[in-house]
Amino acid sequence: MGRSASKILVLTCDSEAGACYLGLRQSAVVDTLEFDTGSISFYVNLDIDADGHLAGIEFIGLENEGPERFLGLIASGYIADLVAAAGFETGKLRNGPEVRVHFST
Repeated sequence: MGRSASKILVLTCDSEAGACYLGLRQSAVVDTLEFDTGSISFYVNLDIDADGHLAGIEFIGLENEGPERFLGLIASGYIADLVAAAGFETGKLRNGPEVRVHFST
């Protein structure tokens, strides 16, 4: 049996810009926090909505990489750990969420 549409996350990738965006909520973004990822070779911005919830995650600096690396980091729980360290709820990112990849044109 498939998962409900609300539990499926969409990772939108733009290879020209070297960025991917993981949408978590369908709400307007009012603030963006730059997050220090430590030793990994890309940047993460956390988009926050008016209620203070995490609306999405932007991965920047992917010029030579496709979405496979980020799908692995999501599946392993690494991204959920980053989000938790920033003080946000991580339910949608835990327990192997289904992620669909969309390539922008």
